[in-house]
Amino acid sequence: MKKLNSSDAWILQTVAHASAYKPASLQKIISTGDMLNHAIFTSGELQHGFYNLYQLRYIKQDKDFYTLTEFGKKALSQILNKYLAPMEERHEISKKIKASAWSPNEPFPKYDSSLNPMFFTLEEFSRADKKYHKEAGAILKNIKWQIKNRTCLHSLTSYKVADANNQSPPQRPSKR
Repeated sequence: MKKLNSSDAWILQTVAHASAYKPASLQKIISTGDMLNHAIFTSGELQHGFYNLYQLRYIKQDKDFYTLTEFGKKALSQILNKYLAPMEERHEISKKIKASAWSPNEPFPKYDSSLNPMFFTLEEFSRADKKYHKEAGAILKNIKWQIKNRTCLHSLTSYKVADANNQSPPQRPSKR
């Protein structure tokens, strides 16, 4: 087995958080990875990371769900209980598993169909990725609508500020 890299540490961090309460689906792994690192796993990166971490007994798969093994939980418990920022936490995980540092010259692993029966197929990855993007797009659309229409916390904040200053809350302009 080759030396672990920064993607392996990111994947291990992601599985730990995504499966904190129950085993995580592939879609949840993709979305949690994006939230932690503001990037999306490639299919090859995720497949090779799962393979490496599985071989080292950090993660396990049960049907279409992923979680840490008892060995993985024990190995990461001290790091996860520090409540570090995501990047600091990933750095600590990298040190723990002796992963190489990230390099912009490091090539992304390609999806390997010889590992196909393990973890997920390319089609399953594509479906999970599309579902995540669809849901994330709907959430962003809703946030943009709220900002555009100045709903949500903005109106509550202006009322609290006015009340704290013993003033009348701002009035909405009348429609003509």
